[in-house]
Amino acid sequence: MKKLLLTTLITGALAGSVFAQGTVAFQATSAHGLIQYQLTPGGTTNSVATGNPATIGTYGDVNISVYAASAGTSDPLGVSSASATSLPAAWVEGVTTTPTLQNITPLAGWTASTTFTLDNVTAGGTAGEMMVVAWTGTATSWNAAIAAGGELFGWSGEYGLGLLDWSNATGNPLATPPTTPACLTYGATGGFDGIIMGSIPEPTSFALAGIGLATLLILRRRK
Repeated sequence: MKKLLLTTLITGALAGSVFAQGTVAFQATSAHGLIQYQLTPGGTTNSVATGNPATIGTYGDVNISVYAASAGTSDPLGVSSASATSLPAAWVEGVTTTPTLQNITPLAGWTASTTFTLDNVTAGGTAGEMMVVAWTGTATSWNAAIAAGGELFGWSGEYGLGLLDWSNATGNPLATPPTTPACLTYGATGGFDGIIMGSIPEPTSFALAGIGLATLLILRRRK
């Protein structure tokens, strides 16, 4: 009896995980927003050159991914590079045929339309919160790249390009018949509007800045 109950629970859990999927289609273009980068803060903004995988100098391969969470989940990232941080478990990386989208084509800054399968959207065909992130290097996820440091990072909503996150419909690959992937929302006030990757301040930079500010305040009080 116990074995039967355990088998039933496992089967139910697996079925739930299989059906908890939605699909979205992402594409960067001149109309949707480009994949770009700055090698120095506030410096020249360049579109990522074509390639598969595309690369940026010594920073290595470019990685682009759609992350999703259940509807209503808040995005922990902000609009400046100082707010780059790891993503909580509620945000899960969408799966493509490869770990991340790396192909920049047919023009600099563009990508082909790519389907991402989102395992944590409550059910295929329902809406979830979406955001797009990009990084350089060998890490296969945003959090791994943040932990490694020393790379270029960018995300939707940074520099005021579109929204940090937004509610987006999804397709259902398991419906009968399957529904097509839902397009991500694009535009300055609607969703994705491009990404500009750049370096993020090291933790020591924040510490030094804090020491400098504290010293300045002490000196002012003594005057």
